Amino acid sequence: MRAAVLYYPRELRIEERPEPLVGPDEVKVAVKVSGICGTDVHLYEGRYHPVGTPFPARVLGHDFVGVVTEVGERVTGVKPGDRVTFEPSRFCGHCPACRAGFSNLCSQWVHMGMTIDGCLQDYVVAPQQYVHPIPETLSDDEAATLEPVAVALHVIDHRLQDRHGDETVVVIGSGPIGLATVEVAKLRGHRVVAVEVIPERLELAARLGADELINPRDGDAARRILACCGERPNLIIETAGTAYSAQLALDATTWHGRIIFVALASTPSSLRALLSKEVWISGARAGHGSYPEAIRLVAEGRIRVGEMITHHFPLTALREAFELLLARPGEAFRVAIQH
Repeated sequence: MRAAVLYYPRELRIEERPEPLVGPDEVKVAVKVSGICGTDVHLYEGRYHPVGTPFPARVLGHDFVGVVTEVGERVTGVKPGDRVTFEPSRFCGHCPACRAGFSNLCSQWVHMGMTIDGCLQDYVVAPQQYVHPIPETLSDDEAATLEPVAVALHVIDHRLQDRHGDETVVVIGSGPIGLATVEVAKLRGHRVVAVEVIPERLELAARLGADELINPRDGDAARRILACCGERPNLIIETAGTAYSAQLALDATTWHGRIIFVALASTPSSLRALLSKEVWISGARAGHGSYPEAIRLVAEGRIRVGEMITHHFPLTALREAFELLLARPGEAFRVAIQH
């Protein structure tokens, strides 16, 4: 069979491979249509691959529709000739995250087209638990564009499950996942502000239901988000995956704001943990009533701040103190200035 294998950034080869074998609990599918998503593009150009791994020789793709050609002896529910798609993630079912019901955070999680071969080949195989029949009312194109919708549903229905449906949601990025998020948010009753630099995508966001449109290239996007919302928004979903969009989300949000990072790509590695662990991004400002407790703990010797102080300078040598902290951070932790 044919397989599109990415060996290095922008080095994609169509090569012949043996057809995959089918295990007793597996389903084999002849792929009809695959969808190319942003992650595929980023992988192709070398902008993203799983952190801590060398660049793999990998068959890309994870969104597709096809026809079942063979099933294992223990498979029920689908048969040869059925039109299906696969859920692209795989999980172990036994780790703490899986046992708690968060299989998408599985410690053994893998994903088609990223950590295992994807759907840009003639045949694919998966365990039956990941196989989903496609109704005849869906076209092949629609069926090969389901994953962005699944992601958007997870974001709105699970990650925002405690939010009121009439709140304003700012969606940064109008790629497939961003657009799907606009639609799902509107379906759940939210008012939606779409933020995107490409005018055509912004127009599509409007057609799909976005109430307000902002192109950052028109100037001061954070200020314009504030103007659209009437106040700083509490709910921001970042789907663009750029350093700029991450900073915009931080700039635009209100206190106690909630930001969900969905995209990868150029998102700073320090922020990827927020995505991979589904941590709410949050912040803290000043001590907020904690001084009495801080004083008590230091006085009791339970917090040893004195060990942080490595140098002493007179006030007249304040500049030298700052230069030392900048030049030798491994040696100078905290400097005490004597008056």
